[in-house]
Amino acid sequence: MTGFGQAKIETEEFIISVEIKSVNHRFISFSLKLPWNSLELEKRLEDLLSKKIKRGRINCLITYENVKRASIDTIDLDLDLAKAYYESYQKLGEFLDISDKDLLQHISTFPGIIRLRDKKEIDEELKSAIEKVFIEALSYLVKERKREGEALAKGILSLVDQFEETLRKIESKKDIFLLEYKEKLKKRIEKLTDAFSTDSERLEEEIAIYSEKSDITEEILRLFVHLNHLRDLLVEDLPVGRRLDFLIQEMNREVNTIGSKSPNSEISHMVVDMKSSLEKIREQIQNLE
Repeated sequence: MTGFGQAKIETEEFIISVEIKSVNHRFISFSLKLPWNSLELEKRLEDLLSKKIKRGRINCLITYENVKRASIDTIDLDLDLAKAYYESYQKLGEFLDISDKDLLQHISTFPGIIRLRDKKEIDEELKSAIEKVFIEALSYLVKERKREGEALAKGILSLVDQFEETLRKIESKKDIFLLEYKEKLKKRIEKLTDAFSTDSERLEEEIAIYSEKSDITEEILRLFVHLNHLRDLLVEDLPVGRRLDFLIQEMNREVNTIGSKSPNSEISHMVVDMKSSLEKIREQIQNLE
C-alpha cells in the first residue's frame, strides 16, 4: 500500500527530520538514507519498521542539522599542509619578486587546510532522538496505509459479490444442465450401439458414471467456503496479503475445474466471468499488506 509519514524534532543542539514513503510491492523492501554510516542504527530502525509493516517498498530519508555553534574541537587544521602551502607560496613570490602581506588569508582558503570534522559515530542520545522521530513518522505512515487498505477492501468486497452472484447462477442451473447432458449422452449412445435394447440397466449405469464426472457440486461448495474465508480475511486487522494470494490461487483452481468438467456452454461463459473477477481481485490484493 502507498503512504507517507513525516516527523520532526528541534532542540537547542540539533534538528532531526524523518520522511518515510511506501509504494506497493509484493514483498518487503526497506531503503534508508542516514547522515552518517551507522549499521547499528540502521538495524534498530529496520527492526522497528518490520514490526509494523510486512509488505511494500519503503524509502526513508533522515536529515540532521547541527544548530549549536561550532567549537574549536569540531574543526580540523592540517598544519603540515598549511606549512607546505606557505613554503611553496614563498618560493613562487621570490621567483616572481612579489611580496604579499595577506599571505595567511590566501593560504587559509586553500582546500584541505581548514575543514569541519567528519563525525563518524553518533552518541546514544542522538540515536534515541532519531528513533523517537522515526517512530512518530512511522505511525503516520501506518495510519495512511490502513485508510487506503480499508478503501481497497471495500472495492475487493464488491468484486467478491460479483463473483458470488455468478457462482449462485451456476449452482441454480447445474442440476438442469446435468440432466440435459445425461439425455444428450443417452441419445448419442443409442445411435452408436444397440446395447441399449439388450442391456439397458448396464447402459444406465455407464451413463450415470460418466455424468458424475461432470458434476460440479463439490467445486461449488468449496468456492462458497473460500468466499466466506476471503471476506473474513478482508476485515482482519492483521497482515493478510500473502494468505489472500494463496486463497485466490485455490479459488482459481476450483473455477478451472468447473470449466473443464462442465460441457455446458452457458456455464463456460459464466466461468470466464468468474475468472475475470478473480483476476481483478488478485490485482487489488497485491496492494494490501
